[in-house]
Amino acid sequence: MADELEGAIAVPAWLFEMERKMLYALRVHPSCEQKVTRGLRLRGVDYYLPTMPQTRAVTQRSRWNSAERRIERRFIVPVFPGLLFVPEWVAHHASQLRSVDGVIGLLRFGDWIATLNDEWSNRLIDAVRMANTPRSKRALLFKAGDVVKIVDGPFRGFSATFDGLDSKGRLSVVMSIFGRLQPLPLTAEQIEPV
Repeated sequence: MADELEGAIAVPAWLFEMERKMLYALRVHPSCEQKVTRGLRLRGVDYYLPTMPQTRAVTQRSRWNSAERRIERRFIVPVFPGLLFVPEWVAHHASQLRSVDGVIGLLRFGDWIATLNDEWSNRLIDAVRMANTPRSKRALLFKAGDVVKIVDGPFRGFSATFDGLDSKGRLSVVMSIFGRLQPLPLTAEQIEPV
């Protein structure tokens, strides 16, 4: 299952050293991602398991009486359960990969093998980095008063002014709509600096 939070797994260095980031999706049995990564690490095989922190409510019971209390625990969970990503040079040795306990094989759709090209690899890395950045530090990407461009959603293409974080940790921008300043809660992926 999910390992308890000890620190987010960083993006491996070999991923930045590659000229062409062609990644192949490797299917693994459900909830076996950590076991497979240990097996690949023992064999010296490069892999990338994108993870993100997740908070879950857990009930703790006392040993001595029937008292219960609910606490929140943080876990590191895979972004894509059942999938790991391997570089192109590793994917060509698929028979060796299947020898690792828990590996099913490369993700296929008929005869086509699922791959991530440079653009999608970079998007995946950026999205995982954003998910692993604490909400309180996400605001450091923008300062209050910065002009930003909205790149996704119904206001795509419009400019707005960054306002700060709202009460739920979402980024808040202010946009002039019909001559009136209107706050809009957006995610970090929906805006970019101008």
